[in-house]
Amino acid sequence: MSLRYMFFAILLPLAVCVAAPAHAGSQFVASNGTNSGNCTRTAPCATLDQAVNNAGVNDTVFCVDGVVGSALSITKSVDIDCSAGRAVLRDVGINGAAITINISVSPSDTFRTVRLRGISVIGVGGNSRFIPKGIDIVSAAAVYIENVVVSDMAQQGIFDERTGGQTKLFITDTIIRNNGGTGVAIGSQGPSTIVLDNVRSENNTYGIGAAAGNNVVINRSVISGNSNAGVDGDTGAQITVDRSIISHNNIGVQSNSSVRLSDTSIAFNATAISGGTGSFGNNRLSGNGTTGTNLIPLGGVSSDVAQQ
Repeated sequence: MSLRYMFFAILLPLAVCVAAPAHAGSQFVASNGTNSGNCTRTAPCATLDQAVNNAGVNDTVFCVDGVVGSALSITKSVDIDCSAGRAVLRDVGINGAAITINISVSPSDTFRTVRLRGISVIGVGGNSRFIPKGIDIVSAAAVYIENVVVSDMAQQGIFDERTGGQTKLFITDTIIRNNGGTGVAIGSQGPSTIVLDNVRSENNTYGIGAAAGNNVVINRSVISGNSNAGVDGDTGAQITVDRSIISHNNIGVQSNSSVRLSDTSIAFNATAISGGTGSFGNNRLSGNGTTGTNLIPLGGVSSDVAQQ
């Protein structure tokens, strides 16, 4: 691997009893909760990690209000929904990450799916960062990250390091900022499916980077202020960027014939493009120190390769 940044109901006669799966249902976390409780609505737990440990496979953990938690190690399918009250994980880490997702292949957990919603993961910030990674995806079939903030990690903000291929990662309405390494590092061994929609990756070393075998779609996103490159694609990766802004980076797009652009602004970078990068048209290059490598027209005849 070359990478520089590295979710039955049956109608039966009333006389028949059907046992419910162990733990199936919901777990609750609240600021006035206690970890000696059962994580029920009337006796909520105090921290996410306790609720996740108490949860069964495919349970949902709800934040009743805003909570401050400790590091999470997720080893089963679970839906963590803190949209009603945001959860903040600050200055915490286990095995090098604030949130580690590592779900082994098991007949008792066929979905191997994690959903994270309404969570902020914050390192200590500045030059005193000590948590290497924000969200480390080691093993899972599908991961959904929605309305999440990952900030101030020493290394990667979100690191997908899965092996074996056929994995999925969906990131929506999320901010990844001020991390010492790559904001979103797609180091999984493909083929994999990665979709980023309305994502901001700002003030990292690399904004978004993908290793060989990964198929990445970036839509309606901002990749800005990254000290090395905004979008970086290794040889063998495929990255499509549509309706996005790539600005104020050292290099806007660094591509080994792996990045394709459409309806995207590349502005105010020291170098706009480095390496073979395809264009489907209607891209706008403006205010860059230098254009660098000229865009390569893709598809049929195009009237706009780039407006400069």
